Amino acid sequence: IGGSLIAGVTSKNLGGMFKVIFGENVSNIGESGLELGISDTQQGITLNVQGIVGDKQNAIILFDIEKAEDESFEGNSIKFGKLNFEVKKGWEFKGWNPFKVYSSTVSGSSYGWRSIDEAYQTPNQRIFQLEATLDEALIGKEAVLEITDIIEVQEGYWESEVDVVDFFKKHPEYLEQTSISMPQDLLTHTSEEELRFEGYQEKEIKRIMEDTPKRALPSRNLDLDLYPELKSNWMVDNIGFIGDQLHIRMYGIGSSAYTPSFKDALGNEVEMTYNITTTSSSMEGDDVSEGYYVYDIKDLEALSEVKLSSWFQKEIQKTQGQWQVPFTIDIKNQEKLIATNQEIPWYNDTYLTIKEMKLSNLSLQVTYVGEKIYGIPKMEIKFKDGKEQETFRQGSSHGENQIECTYTFGVPIDISEVESIKINEVEIQVE
Repeated sequence: IGGSLIAGVTSKNLGGMFKVIFGENVSNIGESGLELGISDTQQGITLNVQGIVGDKQNAIILFDIEKAEDESFEGNSIKFGKLNFEVKKGWEFKGWNPFKVYSSTVSGSSYGWRSIDEAYQTPNQRIFQLEATLDEALIGKEAVLEITDIIEVQEGYWESEVDVVDFFKKHPEYLEQTSISMPQDLLTHTSEEELRFEGYQEKEIKRIMEDTPKRALPSRNLDLDLYPELKSNWMVDNIGFIGDQLHIRMYGIGSSAYTPSFKDALGNEVEMTYNITTTSSSMEGDDVSEGYYVYDIKDLEALSEVKLSSWFQKEIQKTQGQWQVPFTIDIKNQEKLIATNQEIPWYNDTYLTIKEMKLSNLSLQVTYVGEKIYGIPKMEIKFKDGKEQETFRQGSSHGENQIECTYTFGVPIDISEVESIKINEVEIQVE
């Protein structure tokens, strides 16, 4: 336990280690990568932090959890009670249960983790990657990866044994309810301006605003458990029809929230026109979740033709404990400053000016200035061999008449092979 990540990977083979997530791009790591090989063992499970690749403010960390060779993890997935990645000077990232999306904190910094391709997983070892973006430089800083409780789960779609049609027949009062205005805390967005601020285009804004329900079900503390055999503590607060759509309002304390889904006889999922799940912390420190979901199911007849089948994680085994692995981010930043004062078209016939561009092998950081600063301009990279890359993880922080945007690539690139950068259809040559 605590040895190499994959059979055949030696202590000096950083490229071999990261090939599981970077593929042929491992050749672009250079001095921006560092093998760590640091571990902590608790309760018969070892947390191994294998290595890190990063630039000034972004990092990709490869880590795994491992049992003894004669033991194996149960289920098909892992979740953690809590996962923290902390960098000295107080930068802390709050852990959450991932569904292949990323979380963010109020500081503007963000991180997320996920399992790597299952082809590289073994019965006694599960491998993950963590991607983090900080608001300040991380090179040379002390960091720690901390995990509290390792939970082995079986994830997938589970069909509910609760007959929702039968519920309405026994409780007809839920078919005729007085709706209320949609509560502000259950709105995904409160205004068109907020959507523009987050970078949505006008057509997307129109669709989102049209799909956002104006009326909602009131809270009734129904406490209907759609999966009583799983003891999920995620309950239906209220359920009913508003207009020609089915509305479900849910809540839970200290348990993972799932999104109820409906499927027809052919396995096709019913369209969900609205979907929000919020989580906050109570005074006691427990996670308190609320959810509101709207479906294109117009009445009981339509409801009788579908089955409730939701995707979530069923807990099989929990190993309680706390694993901590401290390390120093001792890497070098490979960066190119691109001088430009280029204007790019923006909303409503306005323009933004690119004040500064910093290109590293993991990200592009752009400073824009202008009068209407919201959203994130679209960006793509063109390489000298003709290849293009246009899918990135994006983040931003705003100031007065200025926005700092970071586009992270997910894999290291060779910055010497970048020919141009296109932002909102304006192409900027890279010398």
